[in-house]
Amino acid sequence: MRLKLFIALLSSLALAVLFWVGSRSDTTAVPAQNISQKKEPLVLRLGHNTPHESALHAAAQRFAAQIWEATHGAVRIDVYPNQELGTDDEMMEMARNGQLDIVLTPTAKMSVLSPSMQYVDLPFYFQNRQELYAMLDGEVGYLLLERLRESGLIGVTFWENGFKQFTSNFPIDAPHDFKNKKVRVMKSRLIMEQFRVLGAQPVSIDFHATYQALADKVVDAQENPLIAIYSMGFYKEQKQLTLTDHAYLGYVVSISAKRFEALGDEVRQMLIENLRAVTPWEREETQRREAILIEEMRASGIEIVRMPQKVVREFERAFAPLAKKFEREIGAHILSKTEAIRLANDTRHEECYYVGLSADLSQSTKAAGLAIKRGIELALARINSAGGILGHEVHLVAMDHQGLATLGERHVDELLSIPNMLAIFGGVQSAAVVAQKSHFAALPIPFLLTWSASSINVQSSLGNIFRVSANDTWVSKKLTDFALGKGQKPLILYEKSIWGEENQRNMMHYATSLGIDSAHAVGFSRGDAFEGELLWKIIEDIDYDVVLLIANPTEAGHIVEYLASQPHKTPIVSHWGVLGSDFYYQHIGALRNLDLAIFTTFAFDEAHMTPQARHLFASYQHAYHLDETTSIEAPQGVAHAYDAMGMLERAVVLAKSTQPKAIVRGLQRIEHYEGVVQRYEKPFGAEDYEAISVQNYRMVQYAPNAHMVLYKVKQP
Repeated sequence: MRLKLFIALLSSLALAVLFWVGSRSDTTAVPAQNISQKKEPLVLRLGHNTPHESALHAAAQRFAAQIWEATHGAVRIDVYPNQELGTDDEMMEMARNGQLDIVLTPTAKMSVLSPSMQYVDLPFYFQNRQELYAMLDGEVGYLLLERLRESGLIGVTFWENGFKQFTSNFPIDAPHDFKNKKVRVMKSRLIMEQFRVLGAQPVSIDFHATYQALADKVVDAQENPLIAIYSMGFYKEQKQLTLTDHAYLGYVVSISAKRFEALGDEVRQMLIENLRAVTPWEREETQRREAILIEEMRASGIEIVRMPQKVVREFERAFAPLAKKFEREIGAHILSKTEAIRLANDTRHEECYYVGLSADLSQSTKAAGLAIKRGIELALARINSAGGILGHEVHLVAMDHQGLATLGERHVDELLSIPNMLAIFGGVQSAAVVAQKSHFAALPIPFLLTWSASSINVQSSLGNIFRVSANDTWVSKKLTDFALGKGQKPLILYEKSIWGEENQRNMMHYATSLGIDSAHAVGFSRGDAFEGELLWKIIEDIDYDVVLLIANPTEAGHIVEYLASQPHKTPIVSHWGVLGSDFYYQHIGALRNLDLAIFTTFAFDEAHMTPQARHLFASYQHAYHLDETTSIEAPQGVAHAYDAMGMLERAVVLAKSTQPKAIVRGLQRIEHYEGVVQRYEKPFGAEDYEAISVQNYRMVQYAPNAHMVLYKVKQP
């Protein structure tokens, strides 16, 4: 299957990148012959929290012995088990500050530093150990480990303390058996939510206080790996041990970045290679010891049962929503990669249809990318529940282009190689979309733009690029008109990109045509525009009474904070770039003091929602388990993608074919479509590929609860 080959190629590339990232450094290498010539050995310290008898400690000692032997005694690893150097949190901080060389940290504890690590805590998420190991040792593991660099750690590999099991004072035969029971948990929002889903009451209790809590009947159950259940004697205070392998207690092996950079290339490479080489042994040793522990505990009289597969499936269904609920924290790019790998390895999907998505799922506009992804997912849930398209289920393959044009281009080629690919969705970061366009000449598959507003993106003779989004030719006029209702001396602050520069030119030209000769424009580069407050020095001598903002979230945040700090609060009229992130909560203090109007095409405004919008809102809340008070981030991305997927379905049905040219003709044949954003009348003609009408352009503002509502402040 070509899809499987495609995923395999990606994973191979990722592993190569992981090795390069882990071993690269600009520090001068220590020649091999010089290591063994040192009079005194280089001493490195390794700390962890497990007892001497654990497989983790045995693996750490094995690693230390290998390094000693490989360096002929020139490098010595001193291992400190059982929190001898401090708690997990304290050892992490020591490593980040360069006071500890190597640290083994439970993923649940590491998730405080890097929320993505909650991935391995997902209960009943992995089919088996083999699948989990494949994920952690492949590209998914790389994505998890690379984020640690931001926190001063070099993530190397994943060891383990085993899979978690339940001990309880009641039999566990179904998920509802946990209802109204008190369960001891470690402090983790995801783990606590895991038991709330079952109707239980999670109680956060320190690990070393758990035995007493069980003895005092403070809680009815707890979860832990077998080594912890045995070594801490939990089984002595519980009636039943239920073997479930429901969640993984992984350990991240990381090296202090400060200490790592102070070492020579040879030592760095040796540390990484040996830590990874010990990984399979550590996992096998954990399983070997677990088999012995089960028999020893069974001899004590506790009832030990293996959860039947039928019951496992019930728990899997109960916990399934957790991955989606925590997708924002774990990372849409990580869960998307997991889904793509599973899809490639599942032969049942060979006869399915696919749609692809290349968007930013991990960088500054990741909220926008996630919104598009979820809009497609919700549309596919509706479509597949009704029998699919032409009797076939349709699945989404989502990829993270990280805002990079080169990566976006590669994604198009990779997605086009997948059989039965109906269309590819794009959006966010116009530079990536522009770079992707040329790739659609080889195969006339539809390219559906669901956020990108640059007019360049549909100015093509290819005839297969369709936009369910705004067009900056008209957006720039909308924004300028709105700004001129607030002031006559506009300052245009724009990022130097295809998107920003196009809007700036349009705005200046339009303002001039209206007789406004007092407009100023100042550009900045993404990422480095605000070092030394250069922008503020440039604009301090400009006379302006309203700001037109064309910026993505990071730079827009700097600008908003600056303007909020000024004595005179200048009104801001912004393009929708700020909506691609958690902008409101990141800058809530500044926004309370500013008049900020934001362009969009859609908002879940309770007072103005259509029946279609209400249905989508309810579907979103249900699918991703949000309460009524939680706002939906980047709502226009959700609505655009939902409508675009619905129109794609209509096109395939009209064409009665999945051939690319037939689907294109089907899109052109749609007479009308009752969408969420609007009622689309002839959305795509032979030459007009702009589905959303100018009449649907609107200005919105943040309500105090972060919901987007129609802008209500009257213009002067």
